[in-house]
Amino acid sequence: MKTYNALTGEEIENPDLEAGYTYPGKRYIGTQKVVMEGSVERYPPDGLRHEEPVYEDCLFWQPNPTEPPEQQEPDIDKKISDAVTAAVALAKGGI
Repeated sequence: MKTYNALTGEEIENPDLEAGYTYPGKRYIGTQKVVMEGSVERYPPDGLRHEEPVYEDCLFWQPNPTEPPEQQEPDIDKKISDAVTAAVALAKGGI
């Protein structure tokens, strides 16, 4: 099974499991033409066709975060606070 970098999409031969982790997923690889059932008899010689997406089972490698989660949370709180402030200003009639 192929392994891809979750951030860049590049294929990885030997993922470093100490620097990240893998999880199962599916990757879009293209489409295939499928003959609709019973259409060859009604519309010879090829019948009616439609395209279906094709996916491959794979693993995605996600690198571990470089910052501890404690340092990431204030950024999230600030973004939420800014969003609330903007919503209140908008509700009051403008920014």
